[in-house]
Amino acid sequence: MKNRENIKKISRLGYVIILFICSYLFFIGNSYTYYSPVGESLQRGLTKIFTEYYFVSCRQVKISEARPPFLPAMFEKRCSGPEKSIEIDNIIIFPNTMMNPQQSEAFTKFNNNPNRKYTYEYSNNRNYALKKSEKITEVIMWIVFFLTLPLIWFTRDFSIRIVNFSVNLVSKGWKKL
Repeated sequence: MKNRENIKKISRLGYVIILFICSYLFFIGNSYTYYSPVGESLQRGLTKIFTEYYFVSCRQVKISEARPPFLPAMFEKRCSGPEKSIEIDNIIIFPNTMMNPQQSEAFTKFNNNPNRKYTYEYSNNRNYALKKSEKITEVIMWIVFFLTLPLIWFTRDFSIRIVNFSVNLVSKGWKKL
């Protein structure tokens, strides 16, 4: 009788330890939560949600530094703030509809015109979105990990069923041999 109680205690403890380790590896991973199996896909989704696409207008500015006359003039690109839509030849272009052939043609024609003092460039805030999603992913993964601990603890009696099922399988297989 005492031996059976010890087996129950050991199986419960083993169940809790194994699921604790599995939960940690599954949700937290190796020190960076966004490298865990769940965290990586969560971070990709959050990055996609937080990324904003926009246009910036850029112009080439000549750098006035002392340089030898045989070197060509040096230019620096300076861009202004983000614009959610632009209008070129009475065609309104949004960053998400860039693949429309008519809009794409107008955009390319505008940027290739040498008489223009500025060009439009397609841009996004992906670096900001990536940093933001890393922080949020880390918080979510730790919260989910800590929420799984009580679940593991309260289902520890389920380990007795697993042990009994395993013993029955082994004993049936052993009898057949």
